[in-house]
Amino acid sequence: MPSAPLLLRNEYMSLRLLIVEDDVALQKMLTWDFEDLGYEVVGATNCKQAREQAANREFDLALIDYHLPDGTGIDLLRDLRAHSPRMPIVMCSGLTCAETASRAVTDHGAFEFVPKPVSAQALHQIFETALSKSEE
Repeated sequence: MPSAPLLLRNEYMSLRLLIVEDDVALQKMLTWDFEDLGYEVVGATNCKQAREQAANREFDLALIDYHLPDGTGIDLLRDLRAHSPRMPIVMCSGLTCAETASRAVTDHGAFEFVPKPVSAQALHQIFETALSKSEE
């Protein structure tokens, strides 16, 4: 699969992406796809793990599932936003209504809410847009 152009932090460092997804198989697939696109990926399967990861390192982007075993993506989004106010966060779910999606974006600062299934390539394009807007 050909790689799309990637916005790099600088010519020596790749973008650091936190993927929070409780479906381990989906998380692994996304991790592999994003690594192929040049990202440095760290995964978490629940809110607790994601908070621990965010406390120990900085991320350029986050992809968060809405439904997690120990909370909602909105709970986690608020915590990540408090830790890294400018980090673009994209939320996704296969089971969420339009009202929840709208609330995640307008009330809680998600860059975008994406319905599953979604490809890493489509997410990559969303991330590039989010990063370009965050640099304005």
